[in-house]
Amino acid sequence: MADEKKNTRNKDLKRFYAEVGEIIVRTEHLNRAMNDTLWMLLVLKGGLDEEYAKVVLAGYNIESMRRYWTALVKATFENDTEAHGIIDSVSDRIDRVNGRRNDIVHRLWYTDFPSDVNLYSRFEGIKTSRAFKRKSPGGIDYSVKKAHQFREIIAELHHVRELINIVMIAASSGRSPTAYLEYGHGNRLQLKKELED
Repeated sequence: MADEKKNTRNKDLKRFYAEVGEIIVRTEHLNRAMNDTLWMLLVLKGGLDEEYAKVVLAGYNIESMRRYWTALVKATFENDTEAHGIIDSVSDRIDRVNGRRNDIVHRLWYTDFPSDVNLYSRFEGIKTSRAFKRKSPGGIDYSVKKAHQFREIIAELHHVRELINIVMIAASSGRSPTAYLEYGHGNRLQLKKELED
Protein backbone atom coordinates (compact mmCIF):
# COMPACT_ATOMS: atom_id res chain seq x y z
CA MET A 1 0.00 0.00 0.00
CA ALA A 2 2.83 2.42 0.88
CA ASP A 3 4.58 1.64 -2.42
CA GLU A 4 1.35 2.27 -4.31
CA LYS A 5 0.93 5.67 -2.65
CA LYS A 6 4.55 6.52 -3.37
CA ASN A 7 4.15 5.56 -7.03
CA THR A 8 1.01 7.69 -7.31
CA ARG A 9 2.78 10.63 -5.67
CA ASN A 10 5.75 10.27 -8.02
CA LYS A 11 3.48 10.21 -11.08
CA ASP A 12 1.59 13.23 -9.77
CA LEU A 13 4.85 15.11 -9.12
CA LYS A 14 6.12 14.36 -12.62
CA ARG A 15 2.89 15.66 -14.07
CA PHE A 16 3.07 18.80 -11.91
CA TYR A 17 6.68 19.52 -12.91
CA ALA A 18 5.90 18.82 -16.57
CA GLU A 19 3.06 21.34 -16.52
CA VAL A 20 5.15 24.01 -14.79
CA GLY A 21 7.82 23.35 -17.43
CA GLU A 22 5.26 23.61 -20.21
CA ILE A 23 4.09 26.95 -18.83
CA ILE A 24 7.68 28.22 -18.96
CA VAL A 25 8.28 26.93 -22.50
CA ARG A 26 4.97 28.23 -23.87
CA THR A 27 5.74 31.65 -22.39
CA GLU A 28 8.97 31.64 -24.37
CA HIS A 29 7.01 30.67 -27.50
CA LEU A 30 4.74 33.64 -26.89
CA ASN A 31 7.74 35.93 -26.44
CA ARG A 32 9.28 34.54 -29.64
CA ALA A 33 6.06 35.19 -31.58
CA MET A 34 6.23 38.86 -30.55
CA ASN A 35 9.93 38.91 -31.45
CA ASP A 36 9.16 37.46 -34.90
CA THR A 37 6.49 40.09 -35.50
CA LEU A 38 8.84 42.89 -34.54
CA TRP A 39 11.65 41.45 -36.65
CA MET A 40 9.31 41.29 -39.65
CA LEU A 41 8.20 44.89 -39.13
CA LEU A 42 11.73 46.21 -38.63
CA VAL A 43 13.44 44.27 -41.44
CA LEU A 44 10.83 43.48 -44.07
CA LYS A 45 8.60 46.53 -43.64
CA GLY A 46 11.04 49.03 -42.15
CA GLY A 47 14.15 48.13 -44.16
CA LEU A 48 16.38 47.77 -41.10
CA ASP A 49 19.47 45.61 -41.58
CA GLU A 50 18.95 42.09 -40.15
CA GLU A 51 21.96 42.33 -37.85
CA TYR A 52 20.74 45.65 -36.45
CA ALA A 53 17.29 44.15 -35.91
CA LYS A 54 18.83 41.27 -33.94
CA VAL A 55 20.62 43.77 -31.70
CA VAL A 56 17.47 45.86 -31.24
CA LEU A 57 15.43 42.79 -30.25
CA ALA A 58 18.01 41.06 -28.05
CA GLY A 59 17.38 40.45 -24.36
CA TYR A 60 13.78 41.54 -23.92
CA ASN A 61 11.80 39.80 -21.22
CA ILE A 62 8.15 39.20 -21.96
CA GLU A 63 6.93 42.42 -20.33
CA SER A 64 9.39 44.62 -22.23
CA MET A 65 8.70 42.73 -25.45
CA ARG A 66 4.93 43.21 -24.94
CA ARG A 67 5.35 46.99 -24.61
CA TYR A 68 7.59 47.20 -27.67
CA TRP A 69 5.28 44.87 -29.66
CA THR A 70 2.20 46.92 -28.75
CA ALA A 71 3.79 50.23 -29.73
CA LEU A 72 5.30 49.08 -33.03
CA VAL A 73 2.28 47.10 -34.17
CA LYS A 74 0.00 50.05 -33.37
CA ALA A 75 2.31 52.31 -35.38
CA THR A 76 1.93 49.90 -38.31
CA PHE A 77 -1.84 50.41 -38.20
CA GLU A 78 -1.55 54.10 -37.31
CA ASN A 79 -5.05 55.29 -38.30
CA ASP A 80 -6.98 52.06 -37.71
CA THR A 81 -8.73 52.48 -34.36
CA GLU A 82 -10.35 49.03 -34.60
CA ALA A 83 -6.92 47.47 -35.09
CA HIS A 84 -5.65 49.44 -32.09
CA GLY A 85 -8.49 47.98 -30.02
CA ILE A 86 -7.53 44.44 -31.06
CA ILE A 87 -3.85 45.10 -30.35
CA ASP A 88 -4.72 46.50 -26.91
CA SER A 89 -6.89 43.45 -26.23
CA VAL A 90 -4.08 41.05 -27.19
CA SER A 91 -1.59 43.11 -25.16
CA ASP A 92 -3.87 42.95 -22.09
CA ARG A 93 -4.17 39.18 -22.46
CA ILE A 94 -0.39 38.84 -22.74
CA ASP A 95 -0.06 40.87 -19.54
CA ARG A 96 -2.67 38.84 -17.66
CA VAL A 97 -1.37 35.42 -18.70
CA ASN A 98 2.18 36.50 -17.90
CA GLY A 99 1.03 37.54 -14.42
CA ARG A 100 -0.54 34.11 -13.93
CA ARG A 101 2.63 32.47 -15.26
CA ASN A 102 4.80 34.46 -12.85
CA ASP A 103 2.55 33.48 -9.97
CA ILE A 104 3.16 29.81 -10.79
CA VAL A 105 6.87 29.98 -11.61
CA HIS A 106 8.00 32.24 -8.76
CA ARG A 107 6.17 30.49 -5.94
CA LEU A 108 7.55 27.90 -3.53
CA TRP A 109 5.34 24.87 -4.00
CA TYR A 110 4.87 22.31 -1.25
CA THR A 111 4.77 19.29 -3.51
CA ASP A 112 7.27 16.90 -1.97
CA PHE A 113 5.67 16.62 1.45
CA PRO A 114 3.76 13.48 2.45
CA SER A 115 0.05 13.80 2.04
CA ASP A 116 -2.97 11.53 2.09
CA VAL A 117 -4.85 13.73 -0.36
CA ASN A 118 -4.70 13.28 -4.10
CA LEU A 119 -1.59 15.37 -4.71
CA TYR A 120 -2.36 16.44 -8.24
CA SER A 121 -5.73 17.97 -7.48
CA ARG A 122 -4.49 20.69 -5.10
CA PHE A 123 -1.22 22.55 -4.60
CA GLU A 124 -0.20 24.85 -1.80
CA GLY A 125 2.36 27.53 -2.46
CA ILE A 126 3.87 30.59 -0.87
CA LYS A 127 5.94 33.45 -2.10
CA THR A 128 7.48 36.47 -0.50
CA SER A 129 5.71 39.57 -1.69
CA ARG A 130 7.60 42.78 -2.05
CA ALA A 131 4.38 44.65 -1.69
CA PHE A 132 0.71 43.78 -1.61
CA LYS A 133 -0.02 47.46 -2.14
CA ARG A 134 2.29 50.20 -3.29
CA LYS A 135 3.45 51.30 0.16
CA SER A 136 3.15 47.97 1.94
CA PRO A 137 6.32 46.48 3.44
CA GLY A 138 5.47 43.12 1.86
CA GLY A 139 5.11 39.77 3.53
CA ILE A 140 4.10 36.25 2.62
CA ASP A 141 1.44 35.49 0.03
CA TYR A 142 -0.22 32.10 0.51
CA SER A 143 -1.95 30.40 -2.37
CA VAL A 144 -3.76 27.21 -3.20
CA LYS A 145 -4.03 26.23 -6.85
CA LYS A 146 -6.12 23.53 -8.40
CA ALA A 147 -4.65 21.28 -11.08
CA HIS A 148 -7.02 22.59 -13.76
CA GLN A 149 -5.59 26.11 -13.33
CA PHE A 150 -2.26 24.95 -14.75
CA ARG A 151 -3.99 23.57 -17.88
CA GLU A 152 -5.97 26.82 -18.24
CA ILE A 153 -2.76 28.86 -18.25
CA ILE A 154 -1.18 26.53 -20.81
CA ALA A 155 -4.23 26.81 -23.06
CA GLU A 156 -4.29 30.61 -22.74
CA LEU A 157 -0.56 30.87 -23.57
CA HIS A 158 -1.19 28.80 -26.69
CA HIS A 159 -4.22 30.87 -27.71
CA VAL A 160 -2.52 34.23 -27.15
CA ARG A 161 0.46 33.10 -29.23
CA GLU A 162 -1.96 32.28 -32.05
CA LEU A 163 -3.46 35.78 -31.75
CA ILE A 164 0.02 37.32 -32.00
CA ASN A 165 0.72 35.23 -35.11
CA ILE A 166 -2.53 36.39 -36.69
CA VAL A 167 -1.63 40.02 -35.99
CA MET A 168 1.76 39.34 -37.63
CA ILE A 169 0.02 37.90 -40.71
CA ALA A 170 -2.20 40.99 -40.87
CA ALA A 171 0.77 43.34 -40.56
CA SER A 172 2.80 41.49 -43.19
CA SER A 173 -0.11 41.39 -45.64
CA GLY A 174 -1.01 45.04 -45.17
CA ARG A 175 -4.49 44.11 -43.95
CA SER A 176 -6.10 45.12 -40.69
CA PRO A 177 -6.29 42.49 -37.93
CA THR A 178 -10.07 43.01 -38.20
CA ALA A 179 -9.87 41.03 -41.47
CA TYR A 180 -8.91 37.97 -39.43
CA LEU A 181 -10.16 38.48 -35.88
CA GLU A 182 -13.50 39.22 -34.25
CA TYR A 183 -14.88 39.39 -30.74
CA GLY A 184 -16.78 36.26 -29.80
CA HIS A 185 -18.50 34.94 -26.70
CA GLY A 186 -17.59 36.93 -23.60
CA ASN A 187 -15.97 39.64 -25.74
CA ARG A 188 -13.05 37.25 -26.36
CA LEU A 189 -10.92 37.64 -29.50
CA GLN A 190 -11.12 34.72 -31.91
CA LEU A 191 -10.46 33.86 -35.53
CA LYS A 192 -13.36 34.91 -37.73
CA LYS A 193 -15.80 32.03 -38.23
CA GLU A 194 -15.45 32.05 -42.04
CA LEU A 195 -11.65 31.63 -41.72
CA GLU A 196 -11.68 28.69 -39.30
CA ASP A 197 -11.59 26.04 -42.06
